[in-house]
Amino acid sequence: MERPRYSRKLSSNSVHRRRSTSRKARRRRSSSSQPGVRPLSADFSFSDDPYLEPEFYESKATLDNTLPLDYFKQDVLAVIQNLRIPKWRKIPLTGASLQNLELQRISGALTNCVYKVTYKNLYPLLLRLYGANVDNIIDRKSELLTLQRLSQRNIGPKLLGCFSNGRFEEFLNNSITLNKEQIREPKVSRMIARRMKELHYGVPLESDEKLQGPKVWNLISKWAHLVDEMESSATEDDQIKVFMCTWAHFKQIVARYQEWLYHQYGGRINVDEKLKFCHNDTQYGNLLFYNKYNQPSFDEDDSDVESMALDETLAQKTSSLSLSTEDTTLPLVTDLNYKDDKKLVVIDFEYAGPNLPAYDITNHFSEWMANYHAIDSYKLRVHRYPTREERINFLNTYVNYVPGSSTPNLVPQPGQSRSSATPAFLTQRSSSVVNLKESELPARVVELYNETIIWRATNSIFWALWGVITKGSISGEKPVLLKEAYETGPNGEVYRVTIEEDMDLDDEAAVEEIGDDNDDNFDYLHYSLEKVGMVMGDLIQLGLVAKEELDPRFHSQIKYLDAEILHL
Repeated sequence: MERPRYSRKLSSNSVHRRRSTSRKARRRRSSSSQPGVRPLSADFSFSDDPYLEPEFYESKATLDNTLPLDYFKQDVLAVIQNLRIPKWRKIPLTGASLQNLELQRISGALTNCVYKVTYKNLYPLLLRLYGANVDNIIDRKSELLTLQRLSQRNIGPKLLGCFSNGRFEEFLNNSITLNKEQIREPKVSRMIARRMKELHYGVPLESDEKLQGPKVWNLISKWAHLVDEMESSATEDDQIKVFMCTWAHFKQIVARYQEWLYHQYGGRINVDEKLKFCHNDTQYGNLLFYNKYNQPSFDEDDSDVESMALDETLAQKTSSLSLSTEDTTLPLVTDLNYKDDKKLVVIDFEYAGPNLPAYDITNHFSEWMANYHAIDSYKLRVHRYPTREERINFLNTYVNYVPGSSTPNLVPQPGQSRSSATPAFLTQRSSSVVNLKESELPARVVELYNETIIWRATNSIFWALWGVITKGSISGEKPVLLKEAYETGPNGEVYRVTIEEDMDLDDEAAVEEIGDDNDDNFDYLHYSLEKVGMVMGDLIQLGLVAKEELDPRFHSQIKYLDAEILHL
């Protein structure tokens, strides 16, 4: 098959791009908005200082990463100029500039397509393109408000500019993305616990946010209505293959569970009083080790972030902890200084908002089972769910940490002498270990432990619906694709793409042309089924669902995680 040819016709008002030979109809984003750019201050206030102008802008342009690379690069530069990103906006739109511009795809983002953008000696940028069906999942205006609040507190990367289907952010150049093994290391896990508590208690909620209740349940309600619209195009068997029962029955189970969950707190009003600002997506790809002091702000860095090893000094400090194998005792470890904590940075606040801390924590625990870089990346490895000891290690740290402190205020626990908490002791060791019987665990640790169990099904319901909404279908059939699409470019030009249907996916040239557009191939519906398996396993153990309510074909896929409640 002849390789597709692209033609670019320029006029004062539009640019046309025609694909002449490809035989696959492909999804294209389109925009009817007129081109324009304005300061984001038109919608948001990004500083308490009335004399400080915002440093970034908003554009109505659209970027399409399925275009040939040179066209895509040209559009990226044009959007950068429109957004007036410092220093970058001075790059001319020339052939030489396009050759010097480098776009490196960064893996690990399921909702977005993410690139590292570099050019000569300028500081690198992070380009984030929103994914398919993402408008049904993420409220972008709410997300920008969240980024505003975080920016005021120097949390997370800086936002540099927004456009219709994406944004530019600061790229944390001297950063190392954690992997699925590093989040399991006991010392790193305790660092994550402290940083999570700092976020929970460091970003105050507005009164109206608390009145709206947990964000997770608001989104579950919203997404359930979207799945309702898909139900008519899916057979009963299609629904069972995702939810282990019909969609209507699954909704009844969810309603039954939500009523039970709120009853554990004595009603929703008591749930709302416990709300904190939560990240809600602390998977390993959203956690970085970052040393901002060693970052050359204006020098190009060609290092491959994905292949860098964990910082040697930090790795030495992150020694493995030998946990007791006896059921009668649990080790409570207290780090004696937190000087490395600031190096741990959380990114991607798309799902951030008011939730219970227990929900944010149980989401993190569930992410221990994920491997988003495996061929079967949708699978949940139940055997990798944190053990009771590993969860206690995290929760004890969270409960006892005082945000803003650099060392712990050690209070002797049962089994620990008062002399072991003296200042001299702090200078001799890096951590303190106390072995306790389960019955001697601090009450707040036990309470939070139990909350993470009863909120785990909420988290699984959330991600199960996320998979369906992102897929855009319950049946697994691909949506019908348009033969022709129009787009508005960064300078107001209009793109018309002429395409044909039914491309043979075995055609080598055609597959090569698709490129990054299809290189993730995440199986959303199988992921949803995995999460539904967690939901049903938890609710069966909590006595809220009978196994007989579910299709027998899927009984083997029910996942029974540890759901034993601890008692004070």
